[in-house]
Amino acid sequence: MSADAGRRGRLGSRQAILQLEHDPFRRLLADAGNGGETGDVSTFHIYFGSAGNGSIEGLSAAELKGIPKKTVSALQQALRMRGVDLMSYTGGLTSLAHTDEDVRQTVQAFEGAVTELLGQGLLERR
Repeated sequence: MSADAGRRGRLGSRQAILQLEHDPFRRLLADAGNGGETGDVSTFHIYFGSAGNGSIEGLSAAELKGIPKKTVSALQQALRMRGVDLMSYTGGLTSLAHTDEDVRQTVQAFEGAVTELLGQGLLERR
C-alpha cells in the first residue's frame, strides 16, 4: 500500500470515529432536552445549556466555562463509574487508537451519565 493510500485510509477511519462520536452525543443531548452541544473535531467539549436558540453560538468563554462545579464533578464521576475518564473539565478526545467499540462504549457511558444527572436534578430539561 502506498503512503498516500495509507493516509487516505486513516483519514476515512478518523471521519468514521468523528461521526460515531459526535452524532450520538448531539442526539443524546437533544433527547435529554438540555440544549447542549459538541464540536466536529477529534477533541470535544461538553456544555450543558444553550444561548436560548438551541446553540452555544453567542455565549462568552465565561458562560461556556460556567457550568456549576457540582455538575462537572457529578459528570466526571458518573463517566468514571462507567469506565470513561475525561481529559479535563468537560472535554476529551478520540483518536485512531480508539476502536468503534471504544466509541460505542463511551457513547453508552455518556448516555447513562446524562440520565443520571437529569435524575439527580443537576441538569434540567429545556
